[in-house]
Amino acid sequence: MNWNHCYLVNKRLISYGELAYAIALTVVVLFSGCTRCKDGCVHGICQNRTCICDTYWEGDACNRNFFSNYTGTYSGNNSCIISGENQSYKMSLTSNEAGMNFDGMDLSFTTDTRFRVPEQTYRGSKIEGEGQMQVERISITYFLLDSINSGSCLIEAQRD
Repeated sequence: MNWNHCYLVNKRLISYGELAYAIALTVVVLFSGCTRCKDGCVHGICQNRTCICDTYWEGDACNRNFFSNYTGTYSGNNSCIISGENQSYKMSLTSNEAGMNFDGMDLSFTTDTRFRVPEQTYRGSKIEGEGQMQVERISITYFLLDSINSGSCLIEAQRD
């Protein structure tokens, strides 16, 4: 054995190759955490210790659905309901990551603020339509598709 290429470690001789391998392994173990995101990355990918969120997700760990910003109670009018009083509506998330429910009406978002109302039954009538969110307001235009009821309706409501 060539003694010029060895070190004495804990009364054991190791070669430069073994020493280099041990150092490389130590560096990998110590710095492997540097590529991870602090709080994990639920709906996204971690790049340079920052979570880059998938569409419609936000937060440090991409664990909050963007549309949760719209949940809550709204008050407003529906042009198809003849009443002198404001109606109360509840907006909630659905299991679809780009979907919400507005007072029993399913909404499917196409952008952060615009959505479509797919064909469905709402308050006993078949409908479809579209709408948009505007800061603390919602505006929905839907069309009655039943042969008995026809026409268009407009819901405009403000978050309480």
